Amino acid sequence: MHFFSEISFVIFICFVTISRAKIGFVKDQSVDRPFPPIIEKSYTGIPDGHLRPLGYQRRAEKPIASVQQQPSPHEFNIKYVLNNKPVNFKGAMLDLPVMELWDDDQYLKDTYGMINMTVIVRRGRAFDPPKKMLFKKYLRDYMYDDWFISSTIPQEMMIELPLPPFLQCGSYKRRLIETELWMSSGDLSSKLHSHEYHDLHCVLFGRKDMIFIDNQYQKSFAFHEKFPNAGAGESDLDMDMINVFKYKAISTTPWTYTTLRPGDCVFIPSGYPHQVRSYGRSVSFATLFSPTKVFDSSDCQSPDLADKDKDKNATDDSDTKSPKDKIEAAKEKEKKLPNLSNVKFVWTYTGGERRLTMGTMKGDDLRDLLLLMMRDQDKMTYEQFEHFYLEIIDDPSLPTAREAFDLLLVKKKKKEITRTQLEEVPSTALYKVASIFNDVHKKGSRHDEL
Repeated sequence: MHFFSEISFVIFICFVTISRAKIGFVKDQSVDRPFPPIIEKSYTGIPDGHLRPLGYQRRAEKPIASVQQQPSPHEFNIKYVLNNKPVNFKGAMLDLPVMELWDDDQYLKDTYGMINMTVIVRRGRAFDPPKKMLFKKYLRDYMYDDWFISSTIPQEMMIELPLPPFLQCGSYKRRLIETELWMSSGDLSSKLHSHEYHDLHCVLFGRKDMIFIDNQYQKSFAFHEKFPNAGAGESDLDMDMINVFKYKAISTTPWTYTTLRPGDCVFIPSGYPHQVRSYGRSVSFATLFSPTKVFDSSDCQSPDLADKDKDKNATDDSDTKSPKDKIEAAKEKEKKLPNLSNVKFVWTYTGGERRLTMGTMKGDDLRDLLLLMMRDQDKMTYEQFEHFYLEIIDDPSLPTAREAFDLLLVKKKKKEITRTQLEEVPSTALYKVASIFNDVHKKGSRHDEL
């Protein structure tokens, strides 16, 4: 009897361990939700929205701006970036080949199945550290398993993802940091958070609802920067169960919103707090680019109207084509469109590893890179440099972040370096730091595999 009890216990433990990430049935794929939420007045003495998701505590102020036409690079900078204004570009990605090709998981599995992706496993309300997983394995189980992709987009996939017109020239084309793939199934909600860089987030499939909170209300959510001068920050509050008794100010905090459907892109300014909810088979990609003090669009040319008219008058015979012919036609059309592989990002993803695109750096290369990381600020804090340094280096035999930062300073142990000081650092000193990065250029994996 004792033997069977032990067997039963082992089986129970195994079941509990697996079921923490495994759902066992297809997750809810519906995308129909009332948003903004319908708020019914409480007469029980309990504050409105207590222990409900963010948005139920008070009615929304208004939706963010929504436009049908994509702006020119200059107009984009003037209207939205300089005004620190989120905007939804409706239908920006519609009628593009990726909307047809990536609609089929089998196509993704056949084309990119052997590529490693960065996957995050959700366990209840907590998340495991990122792990590597073959894309085909993820696609096989993501409808059932409680995990999602949050990965720098592999180089091989970039050719299928379009580059928005207002990032095809001008200063922001030269300040592209990274492009990320997001993919999930069922319902998924984020923390209230902000990004270090400007973010253009485009939805290919599924639906995303976003709530935006003005920076002046950060204290209402116990919002904190990740490190001094980070730009990026977050609230540790549970956005699915807001405790209104403890955080009373949330009941009076105004918020704006938008809903993203297939083909829509939203611009989220650097440092702007927002919360995201995804529904159904959700596939999207984000293009991150660094803010700048000076915008230059002198390299931008007017669009070729003849080509536009040519595309507009092209006949559509897609209804008479076989599935295979449709894929071939979409891929041919894709080759003619500007895409993410046409431009250079700071970070790339090759061989299952996120790494610097530049590879081997000279001293002046590192200077340019650090100025880019400085965004539109006048200084870089030690904590900023440390965060960047540790993203690349985890070898205890190499100099510490503090030692590397001191190589850039006239006076050691200072907590920051100004833009002017960085511009004046001798190339020889910069090369000493660049050499540390060069030594680990071919470094192995930092993520466990699933």
